[in-house]
Amino acid sequence: MMNNTRPSFYLISSAVDGNVNAIEKILALYDPYISKCCLRPFYDRYGNVC
Repeated sequence: MMNNTRPSFYLISSAVDGNVNAIEKILALYDPYISKCCLRPFYDRYGNVC
């Protein structure tokens, strides 16, 4: 899961206002968590998990 680093209020409000750099920083902060949530097991036709 994510580390304990949280975005500041200023960073969030800048992202809401449309600041591209702030949005990229927030996405970079949450990227590992998003990637982990997107993974799911894949089963081949023999029932093996890949």
